[in-house]
Amino acid sequence: MVKPPDKKDRLVQAAKLLFYRRGFAGTSLADVAEAAGVPAGNVYYYFKTKEQLAEAVVSSYHANIQGWNQAAAAGDTPQQRLKLWLDGYYQMSVDGDDWNCPFGRLLIDLRQQSKRLGELAATLYESMMEWTEGQFSRMSQPPEQARANAQTLVARAQGLGVLAVVLQDRQELRAHFQEIADWVDSQKGSQR
Repeated sequence: MVKPPDKKDRLVQAAKLLFYRRGFAGTSLADVAEAAGVPAGNVYYYFKTKEQLAEAVVSSYHANIQGWNQAAAAGDTPQQRLKLWLDGYYQMSVDGDDWNCPFGRLLIDLRQQSKRLGELAATLYESMMEWTEGQFSRMSQPPEQARANAQTLVARAQGLGVLAVVLQDRQELRAHFQEIADWVDSQKGSQR
């Protein structure tokens, strides 16, 4: 039997959705409590401020990214791992009721809120670039090329995540992600 999420997890998941739909500034702790089905007073037991809740949301997204990385580790070559990682990004872009790319909105919203929260949200992209850069490095690419390719890959995936909101067409979006996968296949180097 699967244990239902505890109150803290429900609050974080509700905040992720509301921060995406309404933005950070447009979401109150009371809104999050209502969406999570938790009494408003209980929110303060877990999160004293909305900023603490934002930190938990970023941490939850880091866990999502780690899940993609672990799933992608099943690939035999760096190209296969990168394409599996892209599949995770695609799924995030088309899953749920909202076509979305929550990272970009969160980064912008939190950066507007405070420099510290903006820097925290930026770590989502930094962790994605670090992992993808590691895969390009395993192709024996020089560090500057591996870094540039990682930035290109993450930027293109991010752009398609945003485009998903406009297109709302799985087949067309899949074709665009396939173009990125083809680009990944074109990268040369030894396989480690």
